[in-house]
Amino acid sequence: MRKRSWLIGCILLAAFGLLFLPAEHPAAPGAAPQDAALPEEMNFSRDIVQRKQAGAAPSTQANQPADAITRPTPPYMDETFGYGREGHPALDMTYHAAMEYARWLSAKTGRDYRLPTEAEWEYACRAGSESPFGAGITEKNLGDYAWYRENSEALPHSGAQKKPNAWGIFDLLGNLAEWCLDLYDKDCYKTFKPLIPAEAPVLIPGGQEYPHVVRGGSWDDPAAKLRCAARLASTPDWSQQDPQRPQSIWWHTDALFVGFRVLRPLHEQADLAGFKDQVRKEQ
Repeated sequence: MRKRSWLIGCILLAAFGLLFLPAEHPAAPGAAPQDAALPEEMNFSRDIVQRKQAGAAPSTQANQPADAITRPTPPYMDETFGYGREGHPALDMTYHAAMEYARWLSAKTGRDYRLPTEAEWEYACRAGSESPFGAGITEKNLGDYAWYRENSEALPHSGAQKKPNAWGIFDLLGNLAEWCLDLYDKDCYKTFKPLIPAEAPVLIPGGQEYPHVVRGGSWDDPAAKLRCAARLASTPDWSQQDPQRPQSIWWHTDALFVGFRVLRPLHEQADLAGFKDQVRKEQ
């Protein structure tokens, strides 16, 4: 780890099963089915990806591996938005940029990294609990674990300043909401019948740029938006100030509340093996 300080610290989660709120729960419309199972084990990132880590990705074609991982277009404005790089999370990267970062990290390390699915993210967030905010976290003590509207002073913060959840994972709730691998569909979990275990339910995206799933709530959200089951869909409005649109598919100039973390499955499920984002810029 000392020789590769840019690598993201992970913890091993034994994903034998999980418990979600029922789909009809009023606090979580469209939430996952009550019973589901995740395959094998996974390494889940303890921290959200930092700006300096995202900046470690190659910036010239000479650094690209043979499968031609595409470099991003130059950002129109300061991509740190004045918050700095040291310790601060990467907060303006699109779904496509997050997916490509994970693909670059996989090529660099020889290990498979990707965004977590909704099911995997919620499994880690709940930490074995049925509590709306995860094991041991309530709305009363939420400020000990998360930056949100009540305590953030209207700005994002450096990672790992709050307490980790029961499984040692920082900032799953608040600070920056997080990209998940799934395409967003408000009714997608209705296709998974309650009480019948589903193997890692995931709605695999095609080539559409929007909408994708964002979880966890942010520094700008009220407590209710930080519930483990709360879901958000990305929209084109998140990059409306980028003058490079529609050619640019890398930056969200208007979504300073979204970041991401990565996961490394020890045994990948078949439908996600080798999955690559299909979003392409308009010509």
